[in-house]
Amino acid sequence: MISSSVNAISAARLGCIILQAGIVLVTGSLGGMTWAEELVHARDGSGVYGYRDTPRLPWCDYLVHDPDRPAPRRVDPGPAPAAATPPSDAVVLF
Repeated sequence: MISSSVNAISAARLGCIILQAGIVLVTGSLGGMTWAEELVHARDGSGVYGYRDTPRLPWCDYLVHDPDRPAPRRVDPGPAPAAATPPSDAVVLF
């Protein structure tokens, strides 16, 4: 019982060591990793946020995660229809 928990802990620790070694190989260091620039908010104050350090999309003039890219208009689906009545020979399962 004790040996299985020790093996599980050492396996988890080994996984962390392997992950850190991979990070060191890819980035060259453990600290100072920056995945992207800081999040920026849209200029129109809509509350949308994104990044401005991403590549341009080839089919338009916007960036990949551009917060100023126009969003489609919202659609109101209307009220939900009334629930259908079950068939008279239906069996209730729960």
